[in-house]
Amino acid sequence: MSTFIKHLFLESLFASGVLLVGKIIGVIGGLWITGTTFSLTQTTNIIPTLSITLQQETALLQVNSLSNIIFLVFVLLFASIAVSKIYLSHEVRKNKKLAAKIIYYNLADWVENGESIYSKLFAWAIFLWLSAILVLRDSLIGISWNGIAIIAITFAAVYSAMIFLYIEKRIQLISFHRSHGKKRATVKTSL
Repeated sequence: MSTFIKHLFLESLFASGVLLVGKIIGVIGGLWITGTTFSLTQTTNIIPTLSITLQQETALLQVNSLSNIIFLVFVLLFASIAVSKIYLSHEVRKNKKLAAKIIYYNLADWVENGESIYSKLFAWAIFLWLSAILVLRDSLIGISWNGIAIIAITFAAVYSAMIFLYIEKRIQLISFHRSHGKKRATVKTSL
């Protein structure tokens, strides 16, 4: 298996864990903020599940909307951390003073190596779109505010555009160095 696939798999596991924990924290936070009374019920089918039943049906929109907001903030926080680590790794290569400060303050773990950069970008783009689709689904069903879905889709689109521009810039840099690094044969013509 290639190193890209390994890094993509590991980063996808991490991102899916962040989505799951973010949604659980979002639900708990939404219930806590609204002060809604609820009960937990367990079903024992093929796969046992735990469901939350609200005492007031009218509080579902507010609880789920706050849950989606907390969920999106959680996911966007971790996606922003991944992007900032990648940005920092490129800036360190350009600026030696910044590299010295990072070593001095013992922040070398924040600098990404070249093997895991693209897998992190792709994994977080996929999971940002997945979270945007989940929030959009809640909005279309009518159990979440529409503005949250618009914000989620906007963030996912901006993140994807940033990734594509970053990759395009990297490809142009690589192709520029390759095309200008070769010696070209010149043909002299005499008149």
